[in-house]
Amino acid sequence: MTSYYLASTGSDGNTGTSEAAPWATIARLNDALAAQQIVGGDFVLFRRGDTFYGQPAQEGWHPYPNANPVTFGAYGAGAKPRISCYKIAAVGGWTNVGGNVWRINLAAGAAGHTGATMLGATEVGHLRVDGTVYGAKKDSSAALAQPWDFYSGDYARTDVSEFLHVYHVGNPSTGRTVEIAVNADVFHLARDHWTIRDLDICGADAGVVASAYWSPSNIQILNCDIHDLGGSYTWGDYVYTVPTRAGNGIQAWIGCEDWLIEGNRIWHCYDVAVTYQGSPGVQVPTNQGYRRLHARRNIIFNNSQSFELGGSEVAGDGVGFVDCSFTDNFCFGAGNGWGWQYRPDPAGRGCHLLFYRYALPTDLVCERNVFFGATTNHIFALDGIPVGVTVRNNHVYLEPGTLIQDSLIPAGKRPETIEEAAAYVAATGHEQGTTWFTDRTAAETYLADLAWSGRVIATTGGVRVIPGPSVEWPEPG
Repeated sequence: MTSYYLASTGSDGNTGTSEAAPWATIARLNDALAAQQIVGGDFVLFRRGDTFYGQPAQEGWHPYPNANPVTFGAYGAGAKPRISCYKIAAVGGWTNVGGNVWRINLAAGAAGHTGATMLGATEVGHLRVDGTVYGAKKDSSAALAQPWDFYSGDYARTDVSEFLHVYHVGNPSTGRTVEIAVNADVFHLARDHWTIRDLDICGADAGVVASAYWSPSNIQILNCDIHDLGGSYTWGDYVYTVPTRAGNGIQAWIGCEDWLIEGNRIWHCYDVAVTYQGSPGVQVPTNQGYRRLHARRNIIFNNSQSFELGGSEVAGDGVGFVDCSFTDNFCFGAGNGWGWQYRPDPAGRGCHLLFYRYALPTDLVCERNVFFGATTNHIFALDGIPVGVTVRNNHVYLEPGTLIQDSLIPAGKRPETIEEAAAYVAATGHEQGTTWFTDRTAAETYLADLAWSGRVIATTGGVRVIPGPSVEWPEPG
């Protein structure tokens, strides 16, 4: 077993096998992974307090799923090491192309930007300016009219280029930091037996995503901060008449087995924090399903949705969901993040639980979670909550008059508001044993007394989470 170290002050000419001789870049790490220098049981450790740009272990570099299982983690003291795919615009990278519209070249290696310069992706999901996320993505440069409106290609893909156009009075990067998120996943998993822990993951289309080609199994995602993700167009097989934008924190695809998602903080995802989804295609055999996927004890806040379940619409496409769960999580502020306000389809989707249509068997339990506050409704269920899903024993606060369950079609729509929770439970059988609140102060007091998973809830200035003792994982030996 060997540990490999990375630090921002390191050198790619070092051996990488000690804290005194660390590598400097993810590019050097990926060279070692491609050469199979890093093998099963090894650790890749990033120095705390440092930021590293790029995608560790890109899928295209690995021809088969079981090569080089490895644990990604942290060493040293301080803040979690950040793994980011942001491209950072320099003042000199912008060209004024008329009026208040500015253009920058985002191609890999192009002058004018730093950060994840090696990424070939150029389709932009959002901008982060001095820490604030802007997601006003337009479908033409002519539509740019307000500060931080941006355009980087249209949904129909008739204009796909390496240029980003931004509306701003004066050079966008003068006196500020402009970070640009492109259509890439920070971790795109193509191998079995990976652990990702103690990292800060941000600045891309998604945080940790299973390859739809390999559907990796035996994955652990532990004690990470996953945030500021998404917004680029969803293309490929998913072309809709209304432009659809991506952005998930953690995504397990059909065919995945034995995932543990625990102790993470996930926020500011354009779409959903945690999702189990996907349909088999030419890569994934039709007899696959989702087995033993468990998300527990995570803190999830200010995403468009907290948890999603969505699979194939074809009944014979797999065994479905087997022994899966979403339990003991604290979720608040669904729809309160940056993403929901920019959605082309906001109705009903500022919610905690999201169920899309599919025709697979389902064995999933959603219980003992805290769901505190939702912009539109508690649950969005397109065709209703699937048979086999058990939703029970949760703690739910909604503002008075908020629907419990909504949909775009009658099959999934329910009339009950939070005040009619007892009628909802009686009519649907869901949320048996759940504690309901319409009074915010009462909910805060109750949950503070509950001391959920070692955390307490502060009421000053609104609801926020103050971590208690963090989830600790043993350091590599």
